[in-house]
Parts: sequence; C-alpha cells; structure tokens
Amino acid sequence: MIIKSLVDLYDEMAKKGTVPKENWAYWEVSGVLDLDEEGNLLSLIPVAESDKGKLIKKSMLVPQAFLKRTSGILPNFLCDNLSYFLGIEYKKDSLKATVKKFEAARKLHHQVLDGVPSKIAQAILKYFDTFQTDIDHPSNLITAHLKILATGNLVFRLDGEYAQDDVLVQNAWKSYMNQTLEGETRRCIITGKEDYIPEIHLGIKLPGAKPGAALISFNDESYTSYGLDRNGNSAVGEEAAFKYVTTLNYLLSNRESHTGIGDVQFIYWAKSADKQYQDIFGSFLTKSEKSDEIIHNVFKRLSRGQMIDANINANEPFFILGLTPNAARISARFFLENSFGSILSNLQKHNERMKMAKPAYVDFDFIHFYRLVQETVDKKSKDKAPKSALVGDLLVSVLNNAPYPETLFSSIMQRIQAERGNVSWERASIIKAFLLKNRNYKVENLTETLNEKSSSVPYNLGRLFGALEKLQQDSTEGELNTTIKEQYFNSAAASPAQVFPNLIVSSSNHLRKLRSKNFGAYVNADKLIGNIISSLNDEFFPRTMNPDEQGEFVIGYYQQRQKFFEKKNGNEEAAEIPEVFLNEHSLNESYNLGRLFSVLEKLQQDSEDDFLDSTVVERSSSPKKSNRLVVTTIKDQFFKSASVSPSRVFPNLLMLSSNHLRKLRIKNTGLYIVDDKRIGEIINLLNGTFPQMMNFEQQGSFVIGYYQQRRKLFAKKAENEDKASLLARLNESAISKPYVLGRLFSILEVVQQDSADEELNTTIKDRYFSAAAMSPGKVYSQLLMLSKYHLRKLNRKNYGASIYWSELIEQLTKRLAGFYPKIMNTTEQGEFMIGYYQQRQKIFEKKKDSEIEGGTEE
Repeated sequence: MIIKSLVDLYDEMAKKGTVPKENWAYWEVSGVLDLDEEGNLLSLIPVAESDKGKLIKKSMLVPQAFLKRTSGILPNFLCDNLSYFLGIEYKKDSLKATVKKFEAARKLHHQVLDGVPSKIAQAILKYFDTFQTDIDHPSNLITAHLKILATGNLVFRLDGEYAQDDVLVQNAWKSYMNQTLEGETRRCIITGKEDYIPEIHLGIKLPGAKPGAALISFNDESYTSYGLDRNGNSAVGEEAAFKYVTTLNYLLSNRESHTGIGDVQFIYWAKSADKQYQDIFGSFLTKSEKSDEIIHNVFKRLSRGQMIDANINANEPFFILGLTPNAARISARFFLENSFGSILSNLQKHNERMKMAKPAYVDFDFIHFYRLVQETVDKKSKDKAPKSALVGDLLVSVLNNAPYPETLFSSIMQRIQAERGNVSWERASIIKAFLLKNRNYKVENLTETLNEKSSSVPYNLGRLFGALEKLQQDSTEGELNTTIKEQYFNSAAASPAQVFPNLIVSSSNHLRKLRSKNFGAYVNADKLIGNIISSLNDEFFPRTMNPDEQGEFVIGYYQQRQKFFEKKNGNEEAAEIPEVFLNEHSLNESYNLGRLFSVLEKLQQDSEDDFLDSTVVERSSSPKKSNRLVVTTIKDQFFKSASVSPSRVFPNLLMLSSNHLRKLRIKNTGLYIVDDKRIGEIINLLNGTFPQMMNFEQQGSFVIGYYQQRRKLFAKKAENEDKASLLARLNESAISKPYVLGRLFSILEVVQQDSADEELNTTIKDRYFSAAAMSPGKVYSQLLMLSKYHLRKLNRKNYGASIYWSELIEQLTKRLAGFYPKIMNTTEQGEFMIGYYQQRQKIFEKKKDSEIEGGTEE
C-alpha cells in the first residue's frame, strides 16, 4: 500500500508538472563549472548561500542514475562532486588527487555524449579530455571557494545555459538509460506491467539517514528466496521504483509535506496532490505563525457541523507515513490512510479530551504533537529526542481515535516524579485525556476546570496537596529553599497514609503564622482545607494508590493550583460545596478522637466572651501599633500532640472543656446542651481508654475525623436530616478503677440535677470535675456525702428513681473498694473521662426509653 500510494501520487503530480520525469531528480548544487566551447574552465561559481552560518544549496533538476553510490567508484551524469569533476578531494584543509574517479566520470560522459551534435556536449567532452589539476600548485580559480564547493555537487554551464537543459543532451541521457536495462522482465506487483526489476533502488534523502539509504533492500541471503537476488525478491519494476523514490524525495524536500519529531519523519499527502490538505494537517504537528489560527478555524467550523473550506473535500483520501533512519536502511514506523474529514474529526475528539484550564501566559489552545511528546523527555539530558516508537504510536492512536499508548502515560508520570512534582499544563492535559480514553473515566468527573463537587478521593487528595503547598508559601516570609512539593509530592501521590497526616498536622503551624500575617487569607486557606478533607468519603487516607489514581491526584493538584492564580470574576457564584461525609456511627477510635478534638475546639470558641474571629485570644507579648489580638486555640497548642499521643492530651482538654461548658451555660444554655451532649456521644464510641500512641494511618484517620466533624458543625442542617441514633457503649463489667470513678461521678451529677427544684447555677461538674479526675481522694468523700442529701430530696420527688440511683451508687462504691487515690496519671485520667461520658450516654439512653422516670437530660 505504501509504494502503490506513492506511485499514484507521482502520477497526479506529474500531471501538474511538479515532479521530475523518469531518470531525473532534484539535487542540491553548490557550484557551477563555467566552460567555453573548447572545454576550458573559465570560472568556478558558487551558487550556495550562507544563512546564519548554515549553507543553503540550490536545488536543480538533473539526470539521476538508477544506482545509488555507497562505496567504490560510481560517477553521476552532469552533476557530481569535486572528486569526480575536478579530480581532487578536499578534507581537513588539504587536497588529495582522485584521478580514478575523474577518469570514471570522463568515461561515463563519453558513453553518453559521444556523437551528440551539441555545443555544450562537445565542450564537456573536451573538458574531461584536457583538464588537469596540479595538487601541489592548484590555481586560485579552484582554491577560492573550496570550503563551499567541497560539501556539494557541481554542474556544467556554457554561455549561460546549463547542460541539463539542452534537449539533445536530455535525449542522449534517455537513450543511454534505455540501453543499460538488463535482465529478464517480470510483472511488476505495483503497476501490473511487464518491466525490468532493478536489483537496487535509488537512495532516499531522509534526514538523519546515511546517504543513499533504501526503503526496500535485500542484502543477506537469508532474506532471499527462489534464487532471486537483492530487490528481485520484491518484484517492484523499474518504473514503480523510480516513481516511489522520486515522490518520497520530493515530499522530503518540501517543508509543507513533512515534519520531523525526534528521529521520526511524518510524511503526508492527499491523493489529489492538493497542498491545502498538507498545510492544514501540518499545523497540528508543530507550531508555526499561522498554525493556531488554522486549528482554531478548523475546530470552530467542525463544531458547527461544517467543513473548513469549500475547496476541501471531507472524503478526500489522506495518507500519513512515518519513517525513521536505521543504519543504511529506512524503517517504516507506520502507514495510515483515512478520509481527511475523519482525520480532522478524530483530532477534534482528541482536543476535547485534552482540554484543561491553562495558565494565563499560554496563548494557544491546541497542544501540537511536537510539544506533546517533548513532555516525555528530560530537558536536562543531552539526548532530547523522544522515543520513536512512542511518537509513531501516539499519532496513530489519535488519528484513529484509538486508545493512547500506555507508554505515554507512564512516561509522563515518570517525568513528573523525576522532576519532583513538575506538573505542567501539557502534562495534566495528557493525563486527563489518557484516563478518559483508556480507562473510561466519566467526563463529568474529569472536567476542564476545577471540580469542587468531585467525590474522588485521589482527585481531592491532589487538591488537598495543592492547598497545603499554597498555605506553606503564603505563610512564609521570603522565598522557600524547599517546599512540601519537592519533598513529598511523589510519596503523597503513591502512599497518602504515610504523608498526609504529618503534612496536615504541620499545616496548623502555617495557619497560625498566616493568621497573624493575613487573617483573610488564613480563613480562606483553613476553610478550603476543611472542605476538601470533609468531602473524602472515607475515614482513612489510602495506604497506596495505583498509577491511574496517581494520575487523578496530579490532575486535582494542577487544577487546584491553577484555581489560585485565576482572576475571580465579580459575578462568579460561589461553588457548591460537596456534601459532608461524616460517619457518626463509626467505631474507628482514631477517627472519633479527631471528631472529639473538633468539638472541643468549637466548644472553646463558643464559650469565650471576647473571642476574635471565632477564636480564643491572648494579648501579644510584643505590642503593635494596632490593638489587634494574637490568636491561640487548642488547635494551635495541642493538635499535633493530640494526633500522636492522645492519652497525654485529651484528659487535659476534657478537664478544660468543663470550664468552657460552665461559661457557655451562662452565655447560651441551648448551645451548651448541644455541645455537652455531642462530646458525650463521641466519647461514648471510644474503647474505654485513650491510646498512648497512634501510627501514621491512625493519625490520618484522626485528621479526617477532625475536619469532617468541623465541617458538619458549621454546615446547615437539612430539613429532612435524620438525627443519628447512637447506642451507649458503656462497659458495665469493667474493673478499671479510674473508669468506675468516672461512671460514679456521672451518676452523682445526674442525681444532683434530678433532685433540684429549679435550674442549677452551679453543678458538681462545674466545681469538682477536674479535681475528681486528678485527685479523687480529695473530692469523693465530700461528693458521696452530698449525694445522700440529693437522694433524700429525689426520694420525695421520684421514689423509683431514688431507689435505682442509690443501688447503682452502692454497687460502684463496692467495686471501687476504697480506691480514691490522691493523684491519677494522664492515662488514668483518660479512663475516668471515658467512664464519665459513657455512663452519661447510658443515662440519656435509659431516660429516652423511659426506663427511669423523672429528671431531665439537662
């Protein structure tokens, strides 16, 4: 198909006179041998010109022998180099005689031109018979332009007329070539005619290939069969061989019909030989002055269901051939034939998949193929050429609307990892297109711009990493030596559970610094981080992510970063925040500890009378010109330690919360009841003690629980939202003395509440909770004596309730067996707190089920 298509193209171009006739070819010429009628060399004129240090030779139509020159001596007719036409060779600033080559050229020209009645023919023969070069003393005529002439070919001229333009000389050359045909004729597999089968085809001038490289060649016995030699095995006739080689060389000599990407040469043409098709298709391969305008117009008209131009036929057959050099041969990487309309349609589909929010400095919409494959290359390496197989496979996949090569995705991901998170617009676009086409991702999930409604965990983790990086940059004075992207991007994408807990805990320091620097930016950053984490539909960060999920991570990261640099439109509506994922029934202890921390922080904020911007504040130690207050919350002080060593932190936080609850009850009774109950519900889900240490995975779960609970605290409650029903997890058979002390305190508190005739201003929890948790021996004797008074009052109000509580108090005091230590450590204090809240949750549950009459939840 390749050879037949090229032969057909030759016939079309021959009708238009754009290709040479048989046994003629366009060769690059450096100089002209100007002769007189006696064959004397009058002058040696260079025709090659220097352009920015590069020698531009002149292309001329000259006789072309059907044999190619690889080694040995083989002259060409009317157009050859110094060694054949002047008998000298110029290398390394020195001359060397090449008498044998000069004699071979003289013999060939006599064979062709003897007896030809033409002035220039006879002048050329006289030149070869009389010309001599003195190597030791060359004339100035020859040495004046040696550097220019040494690298190209020479032609003859007489009285301003070139030898190849003389009609008699042309006829002589045709006659000679007909006489050289030898051997039997066979049917050509291309034309179907009887023709001579040449052993060697003409050379193809492919960039990067050796001179005279062949597309069809047999140079080893293992490649031959049926006693046929060399190209006799291919059965390509003389006519077809000349036409396909001539056509290829013509296409390779015109910039409009071929494009090189790496070492692959893309050669393309329309069956009608109309150059308009080439111009349009070439615009998609590399960027030029008009390429973006052409592509824009093409896609604009295609989107309307129109063809791009009245002169362009959508059904026009179009061909693309990919060639690469391979030693002395040429390898055909691929050959593609399709209608021009289908090719443009597939390019449009590819562009739709590639669409991605672009940086402001990018002034084009389509990523040309050259730029696309360059994203797979290490820019710092010496060899910046992309892999040939990838270049060809990629173009074929796009033009056929087939899945992209897997090596494209893997190469892009490797470059991002090697460059420590360097995610460019092009790379993000490629990954998006690959996942849409090869992995069948839904278009609504992988959008052109930031998708804030996405529920994809990998995508949102990428967004979260981008938000944390921006927070670090905004909170730091001056330029950072190393950012979290350079240190953690690869590991965050591959193993989120190992990285994100530490990053988020560290972000609390960045938030604190940003709060004092730019409060508005702090609020936005904190809110964004919380919104992203709360949309994760899980209680854990993934331990690992596969390559496709890492690709989603990259897209999420890029789009979130790009969103930061977009100019906000004044009419832009606020993005709809995705629904909060909060598992209020979870038994994951680390997740619930994160929830608990969030509730305690909210309680602290709600309880303060003079808090600034929803935070507790302290006066700055260094006075500033303004009276602005320095913000310090329990998150600033304890977030990291609470996520690592809960048993060392939560007892103190819960004791501190009793003070906050007392203040909140005075300030807002309704809010006090809600916060107090919420704390109890979460602690009720714990396992009876606070863990001493948490690993990375547990810390990640802690962080997720914290942010999801916090989003829930500030989210508007839906009208039809069902209230979570939480069962008490009280361990009534527990023998832990601190746990039992906590249970006993909870019962003494509810007895006081139920026995009161009116709302209490101060409860035993307000006065004794911290002391009871730290030093039970100093408090419990007084509390037990006070409970007898409360039980007598309750007996008059509700006899059944007083009997129930009396028996339960007696049961617990017996289990304590006099255990009222003077001091308890933090672990024991933690067990006390859990016992207190789980017992209280059980009491609320019983009251709700009317197992105990009387009393109020408050």
